[in-house]
Amino acid sequence: MCKTSVIVPAYNAEKYIEQTLDSILSQSFSDIEIIVIDDGSTDATADRVRALAEHDARVKYIYQQNSGGPAKPRNVGLAAAQGEYIFIFDSDDIMLPGKIEKYINVFLSNNDIDVIFSDFQVIDELGNVLSESFLYEYQSFRRICEYQTDNVFKLNMNNFHEEIIKANFIGTSGVAFKRPVYQSLFDERFSSGDDILAWASLAETKNFYFIDFPLHKYRKRDGSISNKNLESLLNNKIKILAEISSLCKTSSAKNAAVEKQNEYFYSLGYMYRSQKKYADAMLAYKSIRNLIEFPKVLLALIKLALLKTKDFWSK
Repeated sequence: MCKTSVIVPAYNAEKYIEQTLDSILSQSFSDIEIIVIDDGSTDATADRVRALAEHDARVKYIYQQNSGGPAKPRNVGLAAAQGEYIFIFDSDDIMLPGKIEKYINVFLSNNDIDVIFSDFQVIDELGNVLSESFLYEYQSFRRICEYQTDNVFKLNMNNFHEEIIKANFIGTSGVAFKRPVYQSLFDERFSSGDDILAWASLAETKNFYFIDFPLHKYRKRDGSISNKNLESLLNNKIKILAEISSLCKTSSAKNAAVEKQNEYFYSLGYMYRSQKKYADAMLAYKSIRNLIEFPKVLLALIKLALLKTKDFWSK
């Protein structure tokens, strides 16, 4: 059995997959397997991965029909993984030198660790660095970080849910955990947001550590979100927050979930209003809890009523 498994879900990843896999294969810690789960790609992803696998037996390729989201390929990878330590890594990101070795050393030095995540750089599609430290701006979660040694922090798990609701400070390609892990850790009902729900679920019983140093490059890719995709994305986030809220133990965490859901309901209402879908807009606005505390929502409802009246008389 190898020491480490790296799970790489991939969908139409031909442009970057070789660079991603090379960054993992060239790590100083070499006792690894890389499991690429091809989620029904229609490009040359399979050819790229199989070519690498022919030259390095550490690369393993699994194909499945497209699932519509990252959760299922991640779970398939978990089920196939043989390593003592499991890394999740996206197919267009780049692993910085020494990452796996650093993680293993932190695991071995702290017996109570279950999950590790780290800071990361942000790059564009051409590989240009946009940010040297993504989490530099994420200061709120640092209040639950307890210094251990050498840029390593242990998180106070009592306030984890409240902080992860405010902002998802965990990059998926920065996560590694010990076996055993749940083989269905990622909720396949959701097309996105399954990662933050997974971290919130693990946080009920597991300890998280943070390495305050960039150890991978996250590739930020351009692309506009259509109204249909935005609608689906916002509804998905609202449902994810409802699931996370059910895990929260404190009133402050539950309140944080409500506030975040309110933001998404307001965004939905604004989108529907701009599309003249007034009934849908009204439902979205009415879903906001503690409505009286949101003057901008009351103003939006007044505008909505005026718009409906104007459209009625213009017919």
